[in-house]
Amino acid sequence: MMRTISCCRPFASVSLAVAFVFMTASEAVAQGTRDSIINSITGPVRSIAQAASISRLQIDSIITQIPASTLGQLLSGRFAGLQAMSTGPTGTGSRIRIRGQSSLLLGNDPLIIVDGVRSFQVPNNASSPVPSRADDINIEDIEEIEILRGAASTTLYGSGAANGVVIVTTKHGARGKTRFDVYTENGLISDPHTYPDLWSLWGKRTGQSMSSLCTLALVSAKTCVVDSLSHGNVLNIDSLTPIGRGYRSQYGLQVSGGSKRVQFFVAGEREDETGVFKMPARDIAQLKSERGVASLPSNQVRPSVLARNYVRANLSIQPWSKMSLQLSNAHVNGDARFATSDENSVGLGYASTGGQWRLDLLDGLGRPLAGYVLSAGDVMSQVSSQGIDRYVNGISATLTPFRWLSARVAYGRDATAEVGRSYTRRDEGPGNSSVRTGHAVQSRAEFTSQTFDFGATANHRLTSWLDARTSIGIQGLKSDAKVDSISGSVLPAGATTLNAASVQASSFHASENNSTGVYAEEALAFGNTFFVTAGVRRDKASAFGADFRSTTYPSVGVSWALSEQDYFPKHTWLNTLRLRSAFGTAGQFPGAEDEVNIVQYVFPSSSDSVGAPRPEYSSEWEVGADARLFGGASMFNLTYSHKKTIDLFVPLLILPGFPPLTRDINGADVENSGLEVTLQQRLVNRAKISASVNVTGSTNKNRLSRLAKDVPPIFTGSRTTEKNTPGYPLFGLWSRTYMFDDANKDGIVTANEMTFGDTAQFMASSFPTRALVISPSVEVLDHQLRFTAQVDSKWGFKKFNNTLRHQCQTARSCRGLNDQSASLATQAAAVAATQSVFSGMLEDASFTRLREVSVSYELPTNWATTFRASGWNVALTGRNLGVATKYSGSDPEASISTTDARTDEYFSTPLMRYYTLRFNLRF
Repeated sequence: MMRTISCCRPFASVSLAVAFVFMTASEAVAQGTRDSIINSITGPVRSIAQAASISRLQIDSIITQIPASTLGQLLSGRFAGLQAMSTGPTGTGSRIRIRGQSSLLLGNDPLIIVDGVRSFQVPNNASSPVPSRADDINIEDIEEIEILRGAASTTLYGSGAANGVVIVTTKHGARGKTRFDVYTENGLISDPHTYPDLWSLWGKRTGQSMSSLCTLALVSAKTCVVDSLSHGNVLNIDSLTPIGRGYRSQYGLQVSGGSKRVQFFVAGEREDETGVFKMPARDIAQLKSERGVASLPSNQVRPSVLARNYVRANLSIQPWSKMSLQLSNAHVNGDARFATSDENSVGLGYASTGGQWRLDLLDGLGRPLAGYVLSAGDVMSQVSSQGIDRYVNGISATLTPFRWLSARVAYGRDATAEVGRSYTRRDEGPGNSSVRTGHAVQSRAEFTSQTFDFGATANHRLTSWLDARTSIGIQGLKSDAKVDSISGSVLPAGATTLNAASVQASSFHASENNSTGVYAEEALAFGNTFFVTAGVRRDKASAFGADFRSTTYPSVGVSWALSEQDYFPKHTWLNTLRLRSAFGTAGQFPGAEDEVNIVQYVFPSSSDSVGAPRPEYSSEWEVGADARLFGGASMFNLTYSHKKTIDLFVPLLILPGFPPLTRDINGADVENSGLEVTLQQRLVNRAKISASVNVTGSTNKNRLSRLAKDVPPIFTGSRTTEKNTPGYPLFGLWSRTYMFDDANKDGIVTANEMTFGDTAQFMASSFPTRALVISPSVEVLDHQLRFTAQVDSKWGFKKFNNTLRHQCQTARSCRGLNDQSASLATQAAAVAATQSVFSGMLEDASFTRLREVSVSYELPTNWATTFRASGWNVALTGRNLGVATKYSGSDPEASISTTDARTDEYFSTPLMRYYTLRFNLRF
């Protein structure tokens, strides 16, 4: 018999206050009929949409007119409250966050559902950017994306939906003539950044006749007389830089159609991308000479490459009028090679900008480094790749035995196999001949997620003014993970395989988690104006052992179509007005994939003094108002939300040591609150020309409200610059402060002219707290020529410029330590870094970026008929075209990884610029 946690806790702070809402997702209210409203409710998710904030986006027009290559690019800036942060290198993934951050250890990624199948997501806890499994979804196959922002919208998903839900519906065929869609996309990739210089100050020290490296501190102490100042960066020098031009291509075919009983959609695509990294010509010549070969391997000359194949087949069958079947099958396989670009000490970023600006240095083999710390050719001789093979299959059946009753059953399976491989041949790679013995690593990970869903919905007309819809269901999830890794070292000459290694080591991990959930929901429609939805869900998961009690997730929402009331004043400028409110709960528990990444932690048993483990539990309340104005020329949405997540997992120190012994306990609470605004404004709408602008804006305030008394503040981030402590944001940036004064007026700040604080102070959030996106569009020439753009602004946060910290503290090559013309503030920040005080390296990272600009043209019909096509359009798109920011690093969005605990820039690859030309033909 399952025990349940009290369901009364979430309701303690909630009343069924009347909610004031317009629902943008449904035009049924505008039509003013009760039946259309009830019929628009197709299940638990859509019924709660009457009261909660849900957004939907049709994809076809976006893809053909503004091409995007990843899910992150597609979502970026198109939904208020959703932030999609992309990484720089080819093949690496995006970080998607909805309404902030709510978890310290389990991740803050939203749940992704594709055609009813729960997508298996692997949290990225790597120290460098890696591929995102969310980007395995071919966005060309997507018909619609639905964003469930809050826990109030997630009755159907319960545990796992605490960070919001991204629901992806792929394309399906339609009755009629078979349609063929062919598209091609080709483009160029470039790095538009000018990288900060490295600096070297030369002079004669007291008692020396030869010039050597000095610092401003020695100049101030009059123990060094300056000879010269040099500066530069190999990344900015064409003959030395490892950055060149990249290329992108994409080719696809989609076929759809069908009869009355059977409809189909079949698609295939090939995607190739060559990143910007390219071995410099001087290194190619040098390595060919050393190795005695005529050419170098392509995976060393161009180490950053992505190649993927997508295949999808969707089938809809109606055996008879009261039954329908949906079959969805997708397969993606691909290979990605990664330049060792963001790794500390052996990556291109460190090799090019981690030392001093000196052209006289030689490496351990006596070769000139020409401004590098390590030979670029040696660094790029390290080979790293990942192969992916993923099958996502789903089948569902809907039965409608009576007009008032429908039932559905669905099963889905997501099976992913990743094969990672890295190697460095003997006498290749960074180092010298005595240590370059060669090594190889191979890993294989298998992740499987199986979902089962059964539900039934009944419609009732209770009276002439009251309709009801009752939904019940049961769902199951089984996920398992298997990860093994083998490493080998001391390879014979030319060998790259593990079986040739003299020394080998291996590891293996397997885990499995199961969960079951049951739910019930009731939706009531009072006439055309007032709607109430209430639901409850109970989940039980194996992640916490057999004795774990089930968790209850209640939800309730109300909405009021105020403009439909007879007493509401009628205005020509106000067409519809709705007010809404919703409260709901959701959770998050460790999945099989989480256990792989936090295996060093041990969950306490139910008899432990800290108590039995529980899911992280989120309760969220939101209230909103939406309006349709001026005959539909303006659409406005406003939402305020407040979410509290309790029982966050935090590490509790059990035994000090290296590494320390810790275990996870439920020991923290966190709150998020904010506003979301969406405005769609049609400016001009004439026969030959139209113009409109979409604006989305959001704010988010994050606060860790509680830590268990036995848990001290938790430090994360590089150099412990992030401190998680009550009263402040998760992953907030902290540092000791300093004051300075040029006491002797010599224009140089030294350590003895600075005063340092004793304790670290809160500096800022590491996550943007405010965002604004403006997307204008103009159509001319009978709407055949369209111009679109997106300007994305984020502010209210800082970034740890860890690259600059290294250059000041370790390499002593930053400007503040070497150039007397640098401002006193710049000098003070550099000097503070040498004293392990990094507040001067925590820089304002607010930015405004021209995210995308696109020009698309629908070619004349007679041009299309030349190819026997029914339509043809072409789109030219530029992405990441410019950024305005005070941040002094390479890019305010550059990050060492896609984890929330490591957002610092540490020799990180910035966002690249893309230009793509796309052709779409319809037959």
